[in-house]
Amino acid sequence: MDRHSGKRRLRIPLRLNIIILFLFLFGVLGLVLGTVASRTSQRLVDETVSTSFLKSADLALLELDQLEQTARSAAEALAANPIIQAETQEERGQHFHQLATVLRSVPGVSAAYVGWTDGDFLLLRPVGRHEEQLGAPPDAAWLVQWAHTQGARFEFLDEDLDVLETRTDVAYDFDPRERPWYEKARRVDETIVTAPYVFFTTREPGITAARRAPSGAVAGVDVSLWELSQSLQAGRLVPATEAAILDSDGSVLAHTDLQRLKEAVQSGVGGDSHELEALPSAESVGPPVLSALSARSREIEESSTEALSIDGQDWLSTLVPLDGRGTTFVMAAPMEEIAAGPRLVRARMLQTFGLVMLVAAPMVWLSGRALARPVERLAENVGRIAHLDFTASAQGRSRIRELAELEDALEDMRLALRKRMSELRCLYDVLELTSDRSRPVGDICRDIVPLLEKSLIQLPSPVVRLELEGKTFLSGNREVLAGHYRAFIQGVYKQVGFIEVGSADPGESDAGQDILLPAEERQLVDGVATHIGRMLHSRQMAEELTQSERLRALGQLTGGVAHDFNNLLTVILGNTEILGTRVSDPELRELAETAANAAERGSDLTRRLLAFAGQQTLEPRLVNPNDLVSGLETLFQRTLRENIEIAIRCDEGTWTIHVDPVLLEVALLNLVINARDAIRAKGRIRIETGNVTFSGQAAEALQLAAGDYVEISVTDNGSGMTPDVEAKAFEPFFTTKEVGKGSGLGLSMVYGFVRQSRGHVGIESTPGAGTVIRVYLPRSEALAEAAVETAGRQEVSSDRKRRPEGAGKLLVVEDDDLVRSYVATQLESLGYEVVAVRDAEQARARLNETRDFDLLFTDLIMPGDTNGRQLAREALKLQPSLKVLYTSGYAETERPDETELPEDAEVLHKPYRRSDLVDKIGTMLLS
Repeated sequence: MDRHSGKRRLRIPLRLNIIILFLFLFGVLGLVLGTVASRTSQRLVDETVSTSFLKSADLALLELDQLEQTARSAAEALAANPIIQAETQEERGQHFHQLATVLRSVPGVSAAYVGWTDGDFLLLRPVGRHEEQLGAPPDAAWLVQWAHTQGARFEFLDEDLDVLETRTDVAYDFDPRERPWYEKARRVDETIVTAPYVFFTTREPGITAARRAPSGAVAGVDVSLWELSQSLQAGRLVPATEAAILDSDGSVLAHTDLQRLKEAVQSGVGGDSHELEALPSAESVGPPVLSALSARSREIEESSTEALSIDGQDWLSTLVPLDGRGTTFVMAAPMEEIAAGPRLVRARMLQTFGLVMLVAAPMVWLSGRALARPVERLAENVGRIAHLDFTASAQGRSRIRELAELEDALEDMRLALRKRMSELRCLYDVLELTSDRSRPVGDICRDIVPLLEKSLIQLPSPVVRLELEGKTFLSGNREVLAGHYRAFIQGVYKQVGFIEVGSADPGESDAGQDILLPAEERQLVDGVATHIGRMLHSRQMAEELTQSERLRALGQLTGGVAHDFNNLLTVILGNTEILGTRVSDPELRELAETAANAAERGSDLTRRLLAFAGQQTLEPRLVNPNDLVSGLETLFQRTLRENIEIAIRCDEGTWTIHVDPVLLEVALLNLVINARDAIRAKGRIRIETGNVTFSGQAAEALQLAAGDYVEISVTDNGSGMTPDVEAKAFEPFFTTKEVGKGSGLGLSMVYGFVRQSRGHVGIESTPGAGTVIRVYLPRSEALAEAAVETAGRQEVSSDRKRRPEGAGKLLVVEDDDLVRSYVATQLESLGYEVVAVRDAEQARARLNETRDFDLLFTDLIMPGDTNGRQLAREALKLQPSLKVLYTSGYAETERPDETELPEDAEVLHKPYRRSDLVDKIGTMLLS
């Protein structure tokens, strides 16, 4: 079944991929260029619009300032004209040409007037477009409006200022002499300029400037703002642009649509004077956007450009304050018309891009086809290699340099894979051989040698030699090795052999190692050596696990028997001691003493059995291994014969350990004695200490927790052990010594003590060469402290009051009925008040009833969930002054730390004599 059958998906040929990629790149390029061009054109349009708006505002401000300045200058010129000095109407009429000159020479001035102190008022203005409105006669060019105390009259003049028609008794709708600006001009000695308003006579927006002459007469001019609207119309960005100049109330001074402005101004005819002079509102002049700009102009204090949406149409607007009187320039243009330019640019670019794509598509097709051909050949070659077909390809080479280099690399890979497959087959076969635990190691090594020889295809005349634990395996019985390479085989504790490869060709004898054996074949040899080491490691783990399980089962059986035997020996030893003191017959006393000695020997035997079973009571302390070993050197020398030397080598940086120092000394002494007995004549024993760290498989092989350990090794050059003897060395009662010269419990005690201390002991032995026994004990994190006696302890003085023998109340806790009865009887015979119970529950009940006990005598291991140590803790909480004496045949519990007693704990080991019991209790009660 095809391994890709579950992952079917569309696969596109390479040439089509290339074409799609090129077209995609063209598309992306076109999109990017179009976007950039569109954004650039839009940005340019925005900048242009903003610049145009601001420029229009500047021009409007400039023209408005010029109009005001024109009005000022004209008013001041009239105030200095001789017509001001004329006293009669005839004299004043003679100066019409001077006023006409001002009107003709100053652009924008629509009327000139003079008001004398005698009440006469003269206004001259051209008839112009107001001819029909005024009812002027033909050829009338000027209109003179007189206002005086006798009434008002109109005089129509021709171009030469000759009177064509005079109209008297003309009724004014309002008297210009009563206008506020006229009254103000008469009062102040400066030129005044009015705010824009609609002229009453001409119905056009404009401003008035007036100046008082030294004679008290007032001269002034009217300046029309129609030209301002015309300049706004000329500055439109697009035809639909709305531009206007608004006063502080939002009324329109000037607008781009002059006709609409005129219509709005004319619509004001018929109201009172105030309404007639009022400028038209934005609502009456322009579209809704102008009304929105008018409302917005009354809120701003500085220039702003923003987008507006009015009745579903988007506008780009700007508002610019022109002066401090609230006059504001506003302009808005439809977004749609502004964006017409960028849209045209995008359309042209799309057209251009389409033409480019029409030309590029065939070229892309041809290029994709040319590029895909050599890659398709490469894909075919890779597929053959993937199916483990390493034959050379017969197709031609590519002319493209990069593809040719890729083909060369693929050829090198083909050759390398062919070699690597040969190596992998070799490693696979070696793995199968080393995984077969039913075959002996020697047979497996014998099969590995020719297998490895066949896999060394780059080495001429290869030769393989395998050395393992003193045995040699050769390929083809050829021993000549030229330019050899050696890979070592690592056992659990040390290197146990090596694999050596080389050439049997004499012509290669001077060749270098790198030429003879390439790096990949060196890795192959290293891999085979690693597999052999793992095989040895796995087999040793299995053997040690089997031995450990066998010893654990034997230890459990031994510990249970020893515990029960200790209880019996306690009763026997105590009763024989009592019997010996009470009989007067020497023969009976001797028999009792003999029985007591036999019980003592039985007690020593059970102690050794408990040590092997790991069930003895430990009293651990912080120990410096170097100090302990060095302190035993004298004892070791006394134990050895004169022809045996002993050497002690201690690493200065050896870590501290937390063990029972007495039992460690006994264990080392047993190892030294065993080493002595293994040396037949002259020999040497070496004791060393050092640090070692186990992690991973090494710790698992030794059945240890990964971490730091202290190693204490005892090495001798004695007779050594055979593998069968080495496998049984730790079993109790197993010995190779003659009958009567060994109990077979020495190494068993060492094994039990080390395992109970959460360590490991191992043997490496070679028959005829000697033995190394290594003890590994876990490192303690605490620092070793010197053993210093507490300064506060003082011996009891001779004159101190002693408690009378037998005075005191004792609580005895013992689960064995015989031992409990024996202890209670002995203590009661001495005069003690004894309360004997079977377990912790009964003891707890007695302690709760009364708290006058002097001493608690308890077994460490009892039935139920509470052991002796836990009972002692509870008792001391109830009665802190209570003395505690422990006893035990062994100390087994589910939690090993519960058997570790405090450093000042008192323990009486079973079996014990009556005298030991009496002395111990008496001493504790007196302390």
